[in-house]
Amino acid sequence: MATTLRPFAGAEHEPYFLEGSVETAALLVHGFPGTPVELRTVGGMLHAAGLSVEGMLLPGFGRDFGNVANYSTEEWLAAVLARLDALQGRFAQVLLVGNSMGAALAMLAAAQRSVDGVLLFAPWWRIKQRRLDALFPLLAPLIPRLHIFRSARFDDPRFRALLMRFMPGVDLDDSEVQKAIRDLSLPVSVIAEVRRAGRMGGAAAPGVAAPTLIVQGVRDILVHPSVTSELVQLMPNLVGIALANGDHELAHMAHADERALEPLIAHFAHMVAQNAWRMP
Repeated sequence: MATTLRPFAGAEHEPYFLEGSVETAALLVHGFPGTPVELRTVGGMLHAAGLSVEGMLLPGFGRDFGNVANYSTEEWLAAVLARLDALQGRFAQVLLVGNSMGAALAMLAAAQRSVDGVLLFAPWWRIKQRRLDALFPLLAPLIPRLHIFRSARFDDPRFRALLMRFMPGVDLDDSEVQKAIRDLSLPVSVIAEVRRAGRMGGAAAPGVAAPTLIVQGVRDILVHPSVTSELVQLMPNLVGIALANGDHELAHMAHADERALEPLIAHFAHMVAQNAWRMP
């Protein structure tokens, strides 16, 4: 990656911990290519409900994203389990929260550890197009790197807002900056590992015994609602699925329809803290 762009360099991308007032903690696991900031608003909701909140940073992400190809699903999962074990050593209950690929890791962790609740946002486990997914292993060797921003439109307000979250302060109107962004690429092996994490998370779903709440955006094209509907059938202790008029960025809770979920999220956290699983 171009070092002059310094993606994920801001303090908001660092891990954080908020001390709460009850004997329950929440571990927040971000997605790809995210950082703790993507679940920061949700963390604030849970903290307001009294929980202690830890927003972890997966290895190879944040400032170290240029080295993400050096890490595997097993290493990401090991990091989640290590933070989960640390919290369980301090708190009576632990709620595990995951977004997108982080939801796949949360399912894997919850299948291996006894947790008190699982909250999943846009849970990644596979794409909607099964045929394309099946072709991926055959096509991947032919395309060693992906230039994900090659056709970027810098006049698109949503694209600009997305980039500013990763690289705050960068001049998106500078032609050299635009060229550097268009030249950014990822090894296809990274995408393959994200795909693998999703498949492993989906396979682990039947082993998630903890009460589980899923939050899904109805306009999500990456984790399509129909695919999440299939995942729901695999979850043995699903207590609810909440739909919101949002897309794959739902966890940011940036819009009114998304923020309307706050009472439900707070209620689920309260139920976890009280060891009571019945949802309204």
